[in-house]
Amino acid sequence: MGKETKACDTFRRHLKDELGTWKEEGLVSTEQAQTLSERYRLDDMVKERGRALMLAIYILGAAMIGGGVVSFVAAHWEFVPKPLKIALIIAVMLICQVAGFCLWQVSDKRRGVGHALVLVGTLIFGANIGLIAQVFHIHSHWENGVAAWAVGAAVMALAVWSVPIAVTATILSLIWFCAASERHSYTMLYSIAVLAVFLPVAFRKQSRWAYLSAVLAAGIGLVTSSAQNCVYGQGEQWWVLAWASVASLLCAWGFLARRTRFDLFGPPSVALGYLAAGIVSYLIAFRETANELSAQTKWCLDALWPWQVPLVIIAVLSLIFWILCIRPREDKAALPLRTYSVAVLVMVVAATVIGRDWLTVVIGNVAICLFAVGLIHNGFLTLSRQSYWAGILTIALVIASRFLEYETGLLLKSAIFTGCGIGLIVSGTWFEGYLRKRRLCHE
Repeated sequence: MGKETKACDTFRRHLKDELGTWKEEGLVSTEQAQTLSERYRLDDMVKERGRALMLAIYILGAAMIGGGVVSFVAAHWEFVPKPLKIALIIAVMLICQVAGFCLWQVSDKRRGVGHALVLVGTLIFGANIGLIAQVFHIHSHWENGVAAWAVGAAVMALAVWSVPIAVTATILSLIWFCAASERHSYTMLYSIAVLAVFLPVAFRKQSRWAYLSAVLAAGIGLVTSSAQNCVYGQGEQWWVLAWASVASLLCAWGFLARRTRFDLFGPPSVALGYLAAGIVSYLIAFRETANELSAQTKWCLDALWPWQVPLVIIAVLSLIFWILCIRPREDKAALPLRTYSVAVLVMVVAATVIGRDWLTVVIGNVAICLFAVGLIHNGFLTLSRQSYWAGILTIALVIASRFLEYETGLLLKSAIFTGCGIGLIVSGTWFEGYLRKRRLCHE
């Protein structure tokens, strides 16, 4: 039996579709096809989709049942004594948690139902926090309750290694951070904490959902902290550098992960990092943003401590990962996109450091156009419609933004927008023809 290899579902789906054609055309033998099927577990794909669908149905059904129970209790809430209220809400939560754990982890007979019940128990835990505060008339900031809910959900996610619960806890923690970051300085450590807590779940369960939710929350936390910790409106440059650093780390780690046993997280990291680089280059291309950056006559060193500690760590890790990406044998498909990533990020940092409004605008526009060209180039190399059209639509967005931002005549705007529409249709038709020719050449 061949060695099993973990790969993304998209690759496995395409491989399964093509494997029958390869056998008919004699490109692979029956034994080779069977080896590939065992290596990538192609026969298990239908079962995996079925299990995922049933888990989603169980979670939705259990959530609706939980909502019905909560609604029933709420309808008679005023007539229930306080001790009975506390006993009732705790009993409902424990029943869901214990029954779910037994079905999922102990008996192993109804794993989907058990997993759904554990998740519903976690949701009921959050409702119980609010109900207990109401019973005892506890008045506090609402985000404190969300923080307690997030901590409880995180503990449960690590206890049973549940991806849905981990994603739920990550979302709750991000909601707390967005509400509390303006009032508490210690929220600067949020990015480190969310990665330390939730990345183990992602790596152990090989889940892109848990990975992306944790990375997104950490990135948002770092950029938000850098923007909010500037003193008296000084140091606006730091949020741009924080954004660029996060994008750089994601891209570098993504390209490097493709060569390691964490290759499952490589493509989404590259996609997310490259998207972040494009967004920040698009933002600094606006005159208003460039004026805010150039208005800072000096770098606000008072804002450097202590939130920049994670930023320094990210910058160092990013540099190390970029160096490790340099190998004698380069991936021909990944090398151009990696080059575009570095170029866009360097231009963003240069525009921020220079701090000249008109030059920042010019560099920002060049960077976002280079970002779009990178997507188009990658679309040609990988024959990816998504990448090609993302690049084309980015160029259209840049042109539309610039003509809406600057005052021009209506006739000129009409001509430009009409030309863009014609260009989209022509380029789309031409690219589809190019794809057909390439596929015919391969056949």
